Amino acid sequence: AVQAIHVALDRRVQRGAAAGALSCGAWGGFWGLCNGSVVGCSVGLLAAPFTLGFSVPLLTGMMAWTGLVVGSSAGVGAGLVGGGCAGYLYSVHDANEEQRRAERRANRRARARRALPPP
Repeated sequence: AVQAIHVALDRRVQRGAAAGALSCGAWGGFWGLCNGSVVGCSVGLLAAPFTLGFSVPLLTGMMAWTGLVVGSSAGVGAGLVGGGCAGYLYSVHDANEEQRRAERRANRRARARRALPPP
């Protein structure tokens, strides 16, 4: 539980989650709007002879907004999880890389000390 809190408070994880939620939410909303309007128009055309054509714009608008809301919600959820995972993986990779750099610096200093002649 404590490690989960540390992961959630890591800035890199938060940035990854925010970026994923933003980008996937926008794309999810876009595709939801497009698909919802196509489905709404198709259903409205089936009912058009009985409603004198009023069902086409009405159902197109209703389904477009429904698709926008559902697509955005699904996109934000998926982007939040995916972006958080990517941020966590970057954080772990960056920590490992930082440790390797510190080891290389220590090795270089040790070699430099051995190479110096005694005073």
